[in-house]
Amino acid sequence: MKIQSIALGIVVILIIAGGLVAVQAGNDETGNMAPSGKHYTLNILGKDWDKADTDPLDADDNPYYKDDNGHRIFVKLGNDETIKKTRILLYNSLTTEEATKDFQVLDADGTDGKAAFALPPPGTVVDETTGEVTSSAYTVWIRILGPPRGQADMYSGFMDDSGNQWLSFEVIELRQYDEDPPGPSDPDHKLVTRKSPPKFEDVTKELTTVYYDSDGDLEPDARVSLFDPDYYQYFWDYDNQGLKHVQIRFYDYNPAE
Repeated sequence: MKIQSIALGIVVILIIAGGLVAVQAGNDETGNMAPSGKHYTLNILGKDWDKADTDPLDADDNPYYKDDNGHRIFVKLGNDETIKKTRILLYNSLTTEEATKDFQVLDADGTDGKAAFALPPPGTVVDETTGEVTSSAYTVWIRILGPPRGQADMYSGFMDDSGNQWLSFEVIELRQYDEDPPGPSDPDHKLVTRKSPPKFEDVTKELTTVYYDSDGDLEPDARVSLFDPDYYQYFWDYDNQGLKHVQIRFYDYNPAE
């Protein structure tokens, strides 16, 4: 996977395993705070109804277009009083037979509670002293679009071989604020608010690693990058309370045409 340096961005070049890995901060050259250059866009769309299943042999209740790679995933909508959870199962696009591209929607219908998305291993490294990403195969950016109402939380996790579930303490809080936001509800959380015009924020750390409690003391003490072979199934959980549209972009890769 080729990493491209972007002009006017803040770029750190690291020598890792004989290769160059670029890590960069947001670039205001684009006007939306995301980097410039090639990217893959994924839209998360909240729906207040289950999308119909047209295949009676499909036990997962997926619509016929579930794998049409439309660059969007439908999730449960919820409302101010009810949280609706959708789990987006993550698959290594380099080893998953169904994946024909680096980034690809495998199951677009999450209104049944589950969706699926394939992406390459990020190999993300985080400096635990500063909390900053020091290297990654690509960066991940998020922004809120759609009507100015609703909120959601998004976070990563994994299942181990014994079926135990491990959730990241680093939660992305997607919120609507007319005035200055009060800040995240927890020091490990990242607050992303609606802006006018909409602007992206870097969530590479939150969506490519899992920062979890390994010893049961309710404090995070271990971090693993997506698709670390020690664990089984990685995922993103999306807890929605009426947020209709969130957009995620992945930068610094060459799309497989």
